[in-house]
Amino acid sequence: MISVSNRMLNQHNKMIKLDLFKVTQEIAHWISATFALENFIQNK
Repeated sequence: MISVSNRMLNQHNKMIKLDLFKVTQEIAHWISATFALENFIQNK
């Protein structure tokens, strides 16, 4: 019983880490896109 709940907890933690990784990638992509846009505007 304990081993089963531990396994479920580990699976849950993996999912959370994956979500955090996705969110971090989205934020990094958004920041780089914003910087690119600002550079584009300044160069005009």
